[in-house]
Amino acid sequence: MTLIAIYNTDKKMIGRCDARCYNAKGEDCNCPCNGLNHGMGFDKARANTEEHGERLAKEYEAQHPEVKVVIK
Repeated sequence: MTLIAIYNTDKKMIGRCDARCYNAKGEDCNCPCNGLNHGMGFDKARANTEEHGERLAKEYEAQHPEVKVVIK
């Protein structure tokens, strides 16, 4: 399952964090999580991604009070 996906302006996926990352055994991580989920297993990686997303949303809202971020 993909936890993070990054798309360019042409809607082409240019990076993703998925089972290759959160189930990884090695040390190298080249996905959008920057190592946050690397080798953590799905449950911990999902929780990490959720917490990180909430933190980013709060930071963005603090900088842009006219915006309300909704995380689905």
